[in-house]
Amino acid sequence: MKTELEKVRIYVRVKWYILIFALAVITLETVQGITGAIAAGAFYGSVAILAATNILLWLLLRRRIFSQAISYASLIIEMLVVVAAIYLNGGPENPWWFMPVFIIFIACYVLDFSAAVFMAALAFICITVLFELEFFALVPHFSTYHTPASNWRHGGYMIDYLSGMLLLYSAGAFLSGLFNQTMQRYADELQEKADALA
Repeated sequence: MKTELEKVRIYVRVKWYILIFALAVITLETVQGITGAIAAGAFYGSVAILAATNILLWLLLRRRIFSQAISYASLIIEMLVVVAAIYLNGGPENPWWFMPVFIIFIACYVLDFSAAVFMAALAFICITVLFELEFFALVPHFSTYHTPASNWRHGGYMIDYLSGMLLLYSAGAFLSGLFNQTMQRYADELQEKADALA
């Protein structure tokens, strides 16, 4: 249990650095006029939601209230917020669809390989649904970059893009599982050597 709590503490700490960096980038882009009102609102809203979940996690950790369900809920909220923010910032034309792979890595670190696979599946389902909804004009398209070409309106492009994201998210899950397994093996070996020396 101590190891899991320590992993969540590290996750909360790292998440603060990421949020501070994201806030600085968003503010800079907004001040320079790069980001429009909808995109800026989506980014600031996303940062606010993620900061709120981080504060809640921090408070739960201070009270030593911890369960895998809390970690799963936090990661699912993060995934949905990141996907929504990217959708509101250009949807299929946005090049930042690789971002969920970081949440997949974190899921494997904080929880386990099955959590990483679950998060990879969730990410892929979310973007597939969003891409299809935009493709069939069932939800509005928020053009952030105002690109003249609308590749996302072509079925072949959508299939290729989604195939690439499936490969990326799957690879992220499997590589994070392999990385965690390797790190655990080294940690166990070091513990055995420390115990032998004691």
